[in-house]
Formats: sequence, C-alpha cells, structure tokens
Amino acid sequence: YTKKYINYSIKEQLIDNFPSSLLALVTGLFVFLLGYFIKLQHPLILIIQIISGSLFVVLCGELFKIKVYYSVKKITFLQIKTDLGYSRTPKISMQCFLHLVL
Repeated sequence: YTKKYINYSIKEQLIDNFPSSLLALVTGLFVFLLGYFIKLQHPLILIIQIISGSLFVVLCGELFKIKVYYSVKKITFLQIKTDLGYSRTPKISMQCFLHLVL
C-alpha cells in the first residue's frame, strides 16, 4: 500500500524501524526487570525506572549510533536553544521535523 503511494515498501519500513523498535523492546524489558527485582515503595520504583530507562536509552543511542535517536536529540536541543533565546532559529514545524527524522 505505501509502496504504491510514497514508494516506501514494507521491507524498507521494517529495516528502518528495526533499531529503534529493538531499543524500545530492550528498554522496556530492562525497566520491567528493574521494577521486578527492586523491592521499594511504588513511587520510588517508578522514579528509579524513569531515570534508569532514560539513561539506558541515551547510553544505547550514543553507543550504537541510532539514527532516530540523533534526529530527536538534534531537534530537542535546537528547540531548547530557541525557547531559551540562544538561537534566532524559528520554532520547528512538523514538516521540518519529519524531514529531519526521515
């Protein structure tokens, strides 16, 4: 279906999405096991899971050089600079975002 309209086959989509999907799966497993083995109060476990899951994604994104991670990182830092007034770059539109990610 997508091959017909945008010349992007299912196989190409699966190949492009595999690294980020694998990272999401491994991160979810890591955070789940962390919560399973740590016996603390639920709010503390949640905070630990959020922090460790975020650090895990950043570490894996940098270590394995995941393209989508770098795109989101670039957009995030650009937006932060714009919001703080350090950049004269206009806010990012959705079209620009999709261009950077794809």
